[in-house]
Amino acid sequence: MLTFPLVFLAGCAGSSESVDAEASPLTTPSTGPDCDDAIGLAEQAAVDIDAHVALRATVFDAVENLVAMKALAARAATGTLPRADRQALQLEFAARLQEAQAFATTDPALDPTTLGVAGTHVDARVNAARSYVALDRAILALGSHLATVDVEVGTLVRTAERVAAHAPDCELSSPEVDLPAVDTEAPVDAALADNATEGLAWVSDVRETTDTAHDILQELRILAFHSADETVSPNARAGIQAKFIALSAELDTLADTSEFEGAPYGDGSRWVARAWFGPERGRMIEVILPDLRARVLGVDSGSLDLTSAGTASCAITGIDAALRTVESEQDWLDAAEVALTIEQERYTADPESE
Repeated sequence: MLTFPLVFLAGCAGSSESVDAEASPLTTPSTGPDCDDAIGLAEQAAVDIDAHVALRATVFDAVENLVAMKALAARAATGTLPRADRQALQLEFAARLQEAQAFATTDPALDPTTLGVAGTHVDARVNAARSYVALDRAILALGSHLATVDVEVGTLVRTAERVAAHAPDCELSSPEVDLPAVDTEAPVDAALADNATEGLAWVSDVRETTDTAHDILQELRILAFHSADETVSPNARAGIQAKFIALSAELDTLADTSEFEGAPYGDGSRWVARAWFGPERGRMIEVILPDLRARVLGVDSGSLDLTSAGTASCAITGIDAALRTVESEQDWLDAAEVALTIEQERYTADPESE
């Protein structure tokens, strides 16, 4: 799990406890005029620490907001996302971009334009992938800024500790601050795990459809073998041809009605869906969406004819070719399932169990 470095600053040597800066003010009980200078220095240090801790909290929130935007971009970059879901992601992304702009009123370093993310959006897969890269760079930049603020807070705390150490009779308490670390990975990993889960759902649905298509083709093949028998009567062969036409139409119906969450695929309108796991080369897994129309597979009534033994024999060759096509697509789906399962496990693994 990648997190920005946690800078933990406590006033008591060997102490493992910390509390909010506001919950532990620098108490300065007066014990006489000799403590006046020490009390003044301690009070100024407390003011400076509070200001820097407040700034640090703003930077922290800004980083978390960018991480959330990066997670949204990761989801929107995948090609298996339904259109309605992508639109919802864009609305949330735009709202978070406005929030990012609001942070800049406190600290100019948080300005989205300065960070290179002012023009990011996730309304399309390609735009989301580009935004993901821009946000990744911005998070690294703010991570450095956060570390700089942490160092400044640490310097102020050590100054206050020295004041307290040099005036022990004044009973000045040492400041303690809690600087939580930013988890830049978990939200993005959750989004990528969702990409894998969604891709697996696609594969399962498409695989089931290709299984049905394969069964129909097997039935066509049996009819073709039957009609290729020279002893079959003309009337029987006519009946076989009628069944062939009906099965071919059934295949077209399957192709025309196959869809996943409103996205059609069996009719060739969406040939490839891509599950996205990062901008690096090879980080997209293709989910092959077969075109199962009878004409495309070459098993429609215009391509094959079972009305004679000779044409039926030729039809067997065509049907076998269609079966090989569907089986090849099933092999792609099986390979995609394995790859997606690996990705799902990668982003859902419990770090404590590793």
